[in-house]
Amino acid sequence: MNIPDGHLHGGIVGFNKKCWNFFETENNSIEFNLCSPEGDEGYPGSLNVSVKYSLEDVSVNDSEIKSFLKILFVAKSSLPTIVNLTNHTYFNLGGNTSGSINDHLFQFPGAFYTPLDSNMLPTGQMLKNCF
Repeated sequence: MNIPDGHLHGGIVGFNKKCWNFFETENNSIEFNLCSPEGDEGYPGSLNVSVKYSLEDVSVNDSEIKSFLKILFVAKSSLPTIVNLTNHTYFNLGGNTSGSINDHLFQFPGAFYTPLDSNMLPTGQMLKNCF
């Protein structure tokens, strides 16, 4: 455990510190793969994980197309285990020379969220979003 009562990023040498393999490319997408062996950071079973990043264009109306970043996580374990994959990648939507990202607006249309406790761990409550 690398924080009180939890494993942030999977432990001391979690997935954020592992070297992921380049797995596959397609038009506007890239995929990475990682194999976590049985017992890694104390977890049961081996875990094969893939993460695919895709840029997708969606037609909003006759004159407007919006681009979206889609992230697909897939995890398969050889034994029952806990896995909760998320994304901490940061992008400057104006480009790397455009300065701060403080004025960016990023909206996630989720109906619910879970608050965090003082250790930054989810409380398990599901609260309705206010938008």
